[in-house]
Amino acid sequence: MECTKRIYHILVEKLRRRKRIALATECAPDGSVVKRLAEPGEAPGERACRENRMVWMREEGGALRLYEPYTRPARLILLGDGAATRELTALAAARGFAVTVADEAPGIAAYLPGARQTLCDALPAAARCLHITDDDAVVLAPARFEEALACVEQLWEEPQTAFLGLIDPSAEQNWRERLAQESAADETWLARMTVVRAADAAAARNLLEGICAAWGETQREDEAMAVIELLARLPARLLEQKRAVLTVLEADGAALVGRKMIAFENGETAGSLGGLEKAAAEQMRAVLETGGWRLCQPRPGTAILIEAD
Repeated sequence: MECTKRIYHILVEKLRRRKRIALATECAPDGSVVKRLAEPGEAPGERACRENRMVWMREEGGALRLYEPYTRPARLILLGDGAATRELTALAAARGFAVTVADEAPGIAAYLPGARQTLCDALPAAARCLHITDDDAVVLAPARFEEALACVEQLWEEPQTAFLGLIDPSAEQNWRERLAQESAADETWLARMTVVRAADAAAARNLLEGICAAWGETQREDEAMAVIELLARLPARLLEQKRAVLTVLEADGAALVGRKMIAFENGETAGSLGGLEKAAAEQMRAVLETGGWRLCQPRPGTAILIEAD
């Protein structure tokens, strides 16, 4: 059984390689909570993934078992930071993409509030650790041609991405032509690269249009997945904070089911329950104080699981 402390991180990393995974939560009558990834062949977990909906049940003695399906989010990976990168981050995040930005400059997270993840690392190294898949969109925004060359050589070894873009800051020579001259990758592979020459807001909008066209649909922000990714990578200032995780199991509106929120003892929150927060506030405070878990049922047809993380 996976360690509960690391389960969110494990879930996020496994979604880099698998399309959908069910997270099992087992709440025992003694107040303990165990989280694990559903095993292959585990019927409730397979049903949750197949039907793309939560499956939960009350068991004898007051225990509760929950299976939540998580789908790999539409991920946009930006390798390099700059004006166009920041504009594209904001635009893509508003469209529901999970945006990851990597650059070796320190403190990039402060300039990219819309990013789901930021990595402070050299670009080729960052590309290696991101486990890029054929569902990902990748845009290169290097400051120097040498960085572009190293990234392309790395990306050529990865699965073919859903979209490949390049923000070329050079006014002297077309970088795609230079990449072909350097034999950085096969010319057919390079030919599918969308290149914009101006690092400005218009370039960012043009890239986003290409990214959305490659996906074939507008993405929808997955708040529950955003909460899971935050739990997987809690910032240092929140690591020592007591926290409660709230999940809507049943609600009048189908859009509310599956909503997830974290509440910290200092009053900070992330995610939302679509207006059900007030109904669960009292029991949420109790869980923050005592730990364990509770099933909040403020009215018929509404159920919210509150658990200490």
